[in-house]
Amino acid sequence: RVRPSMLEGGNRVRLAETLTSPGRDLALEFGALMHRCFEQVEWLDEGKQITDVALIDELLKTSPGSNQINAAIRRFRELLENENLKKLLSTDSVREHHVVPDLDTTGDPASPNRIEVHTEKRLAVLMDDLEHVDADAGSLIEGVVDRLVLVYEEGCVTAAEIIDLKVDQIDDSNLTERIEHYRPQLVAY
Repeated sequence: RVRPSMLEGGNRVRLAETLTSPGRDLALEFGALMHRCFEQVEWLDEGKQITDVALIDELLKTSPGSNQINAAIRRFRELLENENLKKLLSTDSVREHHVVPDLDTTGDPASPNRIEVHTEKRLAVLMDDLEHVDADAGSLIEGVVDRLVLVYEEGCVTAAEIIDLKVDQIDDSNLTERIEHYRPQLVAY
């Protein structure tokens, strides 16, 4: 069994990322809280507001008693102001990349031309040919896609977008390294 997240970094292991420490545990908890915040977003341009009260309720389910809940909500709100993220999480972005006539953005399964968004979508696929993934042939790839957008045209999936959320601190100095670190995980998806 292989989880796509196990493939991060290829065959390189950073000791700081494998050892348990209070700082690492807090970072993992914060990441889980941020993921839970983003689970609440279907489309930013559809006008559905996510209240702090609703977020607190969801985050308490993820990490009861956490002292990072308010910080996670603040960071989530800050990130939602980012223009690139706003575009990524909008139906307009899907419409720009996938020209489908009469595209229904409500996810109505009866509509032949639609987009569906799934958050925390579980997957399990038996892979016979894993040339592009650093794992043994016959491996079972199991994972959870943070955000999966499916584009349907005439009732058939014609495109899929996979968004994997990362909460690392990334800037110009480490952007290339972080892209390469996470590439094997996205290739597996």
